[in-house]
Amino acid sequence: MQTKIFFLFIGLLTGYRSGAQIIITFTIDVTGFEVGTGGMHIAGQFATDSSISITEDWAPGVTGSAMTLLSGSAYQLNVTFPFSAAGKLLEFEFVRDSTWNNASGDVSEGNPTDCCLDLTCGVSDQSGGINRIITIPDCSGTYNCAWNICSDLIAAPTPAITVTPGNVLICKGDSIQLNASSIATVNWQADATLSCWQCNNPIASPDTTTYYYVTATIGNCVAAESIFVEVVVPTVKASSDTLLCNGASAQLSATGEGNISWSPSAGLSCTMCDNPVASPTSTILYYVSAAAGSCLVKDSILITVDAISINAGNDEQLLLGDSVQLNADGASQYSWQPPDGLSCIDCASPVAVPIVTTTYTLTGTSENGCKAIDELTIEVIVPCDGIFFPNAFTPNGDGRNETFGPISDLHPPIKAFRIHNRWGQLVFESNNFSGQWNGNFHGEPQPLGAYVYDLELVCDGGTVVLKGLVSLIR
Repeated sequence: MQTKIFFLFIGLLTGYRSGAQIIITFTIDVTGFEVGTGGMHIAGQFATDSSISITEDWAPGVTGSAMTLLSGSAYQLNVTFPFSAAGKLLEFEFVRDSTWNNASGDVSEGNPTDCCLDLTCGVSDQSGGINRIITIPDCSGTYNCAWNICSDLIAAPTPAITVTPGNVLICKGDSIQLNASSIATVNWQADATLSCWQCNNPIASPDTTTYYYVTATIGNCVAAESIFVEVVVPTVKASSDTLLCNGASAQLSATGEGNISWSPSAGLSCTMCDNPVASPTSTILYYVSAAAGSCLVKDSILITVDAISINAGNDEQLLLGDSVQLNADGASQYSWQPPDGLSCIDCASPVAVPIVTTTYTLTGTSENGCKAIDELTIEVIVPCDGIFFPNAFTPNGDGRNETFGPISDLHPPIKAFRIHNRWGQLVFESNNFSGQWNGNFHGEPQPLGAYVYDLELVCDGGTVVLKGLVSLIR
């Protein structure tokens, strides 16, 4: 009986790769079934599809594709498909004997009068029989089965390839080993500077910058990769030497060919970069290198750190009215603040005669313009036993004992000097040591009698209030 068998490809065109092909190896075991003298073939034809072109001996309407007898009753055939067939569906049947309409008739599997294929791997042939159906894989595959028994297509894995090193820099005249790792067959594009092409690990010896291309092939699926080998003669030029004040930073720079690196790392923001920021704490010589393979060139930058350090001197303690000479060192220029009580403010050794406890801040400047700061404190002590009060005064206009107030050769600063009458009324107040009461209040002479005074000031290293009575006599 003649069975009309055809192949149907459906689906979208995917990933066309010019020149690539897909090979499926079909094997069938017909043990227990009669096979004519013509042997086995695969029967079928393709639906009209101008994008499909089967290369092997599949020809609709003519003799079917011949299969090779392997041994016993197992037959095998390799069928080649274009890469554009990947992902499309293929319907087919195995046929015993070798012609479409021979005298004895071909016997096809999946016919109504024969045992039929399992529907899990078949579709209707539109004539009451069943065809097998598979999806053509991206790469090659194998299909091993027995007569009228379903089987799975085993697709070859899609090839993958890993190459090392990555893009690399070498010195002119150097060689480098390239590495391609894959479960597939590896081939390098022919290049006279490679030690081998059909190997995984060739030695590359380029004279100029070169791209090397490699493929991994499984069946007719191909994966491709490349390695960029840049060939240079390294050069490097560092920026100029630099002066820094202590605590300051500077950006360094290097130009040239090759992989740039800096050393030592102390004080650098990065070492494998072109433009690190340097913040050293002391004078240092930085080296910058450019490397390419076995070649290495260097340049250097001297960073001079002006770590100016000044000394204003030790803290001092003085009696009010005494003086002390300060002695600063460590700078070429000096400035003292505040100026109160100093003989000069832009010298290293001013004479200090403060009237109150004072902290002096010294700013020193080096010849390079770098600055540093120090300070010292001079504590002024006012002795209380150096202050006297008369017990009476006579504001009568005779020019003697006309006013009342504290008497001292030291004239220390005071916080307050106050005088109250017998009723507690404040009749005089001053915050100046030289302030004296003339016996008047609001311009009017005050009556004779005793008046209470108090003086608040710093003496003997602490705050003291001196109190007493004074008699106003006219």
